[in-house]
Amino acid sequence: MFSAPKMRWLLDATGTTGATTATGGASSTRTVGTIDTFLVHRLTGELAAEAGNASRTLLLDLATQTWDEDLCALFGVPLDALAPVRRSDALLARTLPGGRIPAGVPVHAVLADSHAALFHHSGGRAGEGKATFGTGSSVMVGAASADPAPSGIAATLAWLTDAPAFAREGNIVASGAALTWMADLLTDGDVVALGELAAQAEPGLAFVPAFSGLGAPYFDRGATGLIAGITGGSTRADLARAAFEAVAHQVADVVAAMESDGAAHLAVLHADGGATASALLMQTQADLLGRAVRVSGEPEASALGAAMLASRALGHTWPARDGDGEGEGARDGAAHRVVEPRLSDADRAARRATWRDAVARSRGHAPGAHP
Repeated sequence: MFSAPKMRWLLDATGTTGATTATGGASSTRTVGTIDTFLVHRLTGELAAEAGNASRTLLLDLATQTWDEDLCALFGVPLDALAPVRRSDALLARTLPGGRIPAGVPVHAVLADSHAALFHHSGGRAGEGKATFGTGSSVMVGAASADPAPSGIAATLAWLTDAPAFAREGNIVASGAALTWMADLLTDGDVVALGELAAQAEPGLAFVPAFSGLGAPYFDRGATGLIAGITGGSTRADLARAAFEAVAHQVADVVAAMESDGAAHLAVLHADGGATASALLMQTQADLLGRAVRVSGEPEASALGAAMLASRALGHTWPARDGDGEGEGARDGAAHRVVEPRLSDADRAARRATWRDAVARSRGHAPGAHP
């Protein structure tokens, strides 16, 4: 992600930039790209850059889905060092002989991790987004255009098929990592036991897990971790509850930033990842968002999303599941559950205000940082 400076460094470090072109830019004798370009080349011998992956390099014009000459010049990455941009559902090539995959297998869809998960969950339906709850969290919501996103949020091309699908994404540094850290302190590293402990307490404390700064929508490397609101009556259960609240608050922060200019709107959040096994976390997330959370039962949402795109490109319709009757809209391969918010608007506003105050206090404390 944001790989243009790394590409320039790699070209310099390997001595593969060459003469100056007629337009004043550098030229290259090699191709540099993201992991999709590498994998497609290793599998097929062909050079290709899937459009969604290309959009995360800082070098793609989102409106035209082509490499931007001015951006390439700005970062010093020669245009001739980049692979051709291809559709996400293109038949890129077929596998070469001599590998572990039989020769001649078509490579018919390529998607980045979060992009593939979004395709699995929503297929581009308006008002739907996804959050992956791992060590960190990726929150992605469909957008109507390639217009610049609000500060702290990345605008991206989700995928390119017959028409481009745009999205906004925010990446959170510590979500599952916050639960693990608190579990190490309180429950000998057992996150399930941490959830059981947290369920014994009501919300009250605010825990900001800025172990290495804050990610989206703040991108503040100077922020430090903080626990606010502790009194003599605070308990281990209160601390445990604060960890689960912190995960949900951070996702709510990202969604609020995405919606701040009116260009994106989230009606339902699809949730996947290991931490979704926690009923407490999913209820807390719905409460603090004020939206329904559809919890996926599919452990490999990204892989399934890429498979679904390839299937559609080949003219197949993804089968409906028992009880869904939605055809390709029924996208969870395993049972899912929908969690509705239970919190009143007033209580939600109060808890969000307490959290925002704690975040403000956490910022600007690292040496050389600015609040």
